[in-house]
Amino acid sequence: MALNDPTLARLRTIASAVKAGDSVSEMNLKWAQKNAIFDDTAAADLKSAGKYIEAADQEDTTEV
Repeated sequence: MALNDPTLARLRTIASAVKAGDSVSEMNLKWAQKNAIFDDTAAADLKSAGKYIEAADQEDTTEV
């Protein structure tokens, strides 16, 4: 799944803030962690900050 440009920009902004050690809301961090699997740049930033969650370890929120 490809992210649209505004979503990708938001994701990368949050991920770079986390990497820089800036504070981000818990809601934004969780959102970025769930969407980082779609972008290598954001994933790398979160990994370097120790905040990346592998896709297999993410909570499944699929409704049945």
